[in-house]
Amino acid sequence: MDVAQNSLLFPPAFGYVPRHILFDEFGDRFDANQPLQSVAYTGTMPNGVMINPTEICRDWSDASNDLTVGGSAFDGYGNFWNYNAVCNQPQRLICLEKGAHGPALVRSHSHSARVAFVTSSSGNGNLSGWPDAGGATGTDAGDNICRAHAQRAHLAAADSFKAWLAAPGSSATARLQFDGPLFRTDDVRVAASLADFTDGEIEAPLQLDESAEPVAQSPTWTGALADGQPSAMTCSGWTDGSNSYSAQLGPTDSVAVGWVVNQFGYAQGCGTQLPLLCIGDNDSIMLDGFE
Repeated sequence: MDVAQNSLLFPPAFGYVPRHILFDEFGDRFDANQPLQSVAYTGTMPNGVMINPTEICRDWSDASNDLTVGGSAFDGYGNFWNYNAVCNQPQRLICLEKGAHGPALVRSHSHSARVAFVTSSSGNGNLSGWPDAGGATGTDAGDNICRAHAQRAHLAAADSFKAWLAAPGSSATARLQFDGPLFRTDDVRVAASLADFTDGEIEAPLQLDESAEPVAQSPTWTGALADGQPSAMTCSGWTDGSNSYSAQLGPTDSVAVGWVVNQFGYAQGCGTQLPLLCIGDNDSIMLDGFE
């Protein structure tokens, strides 16, 4: 079982996911390609409080078709309430043991690591209208926004940051020059490489901003499918901020990114206020321990 420290089990930040329960009692890992097989009955809000007395399968004694709430292994502790579950359908349970903690997440101690973060500010799909766009449009505006956030947070190689955005005819992956492991701003590793980042499952959720503060439960603008290729929805190349257009989104609270994006066509009208996902495009060949 992969669990969080007790102090982080139900943290105050809504939706924050410190760890994920990705294994059953035999140590077998759930399949990210079949995430609905890992949904468990919970009946709780993110803070562990019962969501509604009428939505717990009549005190867990009724197998009718009433609805209750379930949580997915791939959406972690902060999202025990994300899924509707029906009381007459087989579901799993989440079992916890006080004092038993999983292994520490992989961390980097190098200031030159490739960093990924979610912007602390949000805006609509016309990126040129964001305060940090610097007069640019489209994905160039997104890059300027990411760099401004990185500079204010005093991140290393701040001018190298780019927005994880696809546009018509351009994948998000192709916009990055360098490859290597990606880390959050708290030094927890997200993925071992870009290929690992785009294979449908990541190691830790992208739920911290440039200052290593948890962001509220929210997707980000991406315009990209799980593999980084452009979707048909990119807010007209990130130039339209009206709800006449829509854009593909990426989740910040899940480690099964490909499933969330592809299976349900995760999209939103371009007038919505959402953050960006930013990635440092610096050469990681000289990372400590990576020479």
